[in-house]
Amino acid sequence: MYVMVIGALLVILKALELGPTANWPWWLVLMPFALVVVWWEVISPMFHLREKAEKKKIEQEHKERSERLYGKKK
Repeated sequence: MYVMVIGALLVILKALELGPTANWPWWLVLMPFALVVVWWEVISPMFHLREKAEKKKIEQEHKERSERLYGKKK
């Protein structure tokens, strides 16, 4: 998410020709968006990051539900 915000800021700065980005090539300004695509399409599926996060969330919800229904186990 942060990389997309940085990319958006770089595009705005480049379009308005402000700061050092005025002299940068467009491929360099658009690089954060390419990194986001690589992350979502290659790295995350490779290490099953989404599945692990979903599984952890479901386990936490199950634990909270159990504690609510049966009380805390010591």
